Amino acid sequence: MNTAIAEYKKEIDSHPGSYMAEFNLGKVFETLGKVSEEEDAFRAAVNSNPAFAEGHLFLAKLRLDRGDLDEAVQLARRGIELNPEAEFAPLGHFVIADAYTRQGRGADASREAAEGRRLAARVKVH
Repeated sequence: MNTAIAEYKKEIDSHPGSYMAEFNLGKVFETLGKVSEEEDAFRAAVNSNPAFAEGHLFLAKLRLDRGDLDEAVQLARRGIELNPEAEFAPLGHFVIADAYTRQGRGADASREAAEGRRLAARVKVH
């Protein structure tokens, strides 16, 4: 893993704004359980490419896990808006459903979960 981290950082240093390298670095930190570094890398990815739907969705899930429900919903909505039929779009709806459940918004949560299930049935998620 240290080699992967070094290589991604080298790519980012050589090519600032390399959002995929930033995102992949975040995924490595996720594997290692380094949540702060993961968040920094995911934020750098979406800042480098604000149209990167997947980055918004993964950052939304991280913010949900950290208890920031409002930001999680905002990021998930943005990821869904950017690419509503994308492979990871169901994740956005499930993040929103979870946040709404925690906020006591049962009907809204049910609607989002149903949309996530609908998309998941249409989209092959790896």
